[in-house]
Amino acid sequence: MTDSQWYGNKDLFEMIHKLEAQMMQLCIEVKTLNASMTEFQAMCARLEACEKQLSSIDGAKQGGKDMWGYIVGAIGLGMALIQAVIR
Repeated sequence: MTDSQWYGNKDLFEMIHKLEAQMMQLCIEVKTLNASMTEFQAMCARLEACEKQLSSIDGAKQGGKDMWGYIVGAIGLGMALIQAVIR
């Protein structure tokens, strides 16, 4: 080894081997993260669909309540007209 060399060939080989192992581990972790993100996105889509369905159910309930209000109002108007005709 000369004065200008920092590491020997054996040291460099071992460092490269360790780096390769670390990169393989990182690759595995990235694949796992990618799979988790895909699963998360699918769950978000399902959640949005459920929220839309709940919103439509709530709207239907509110619409039913409004309809009953119209029916009661129509009955009251009808009774008022009947009483006006009878007098």
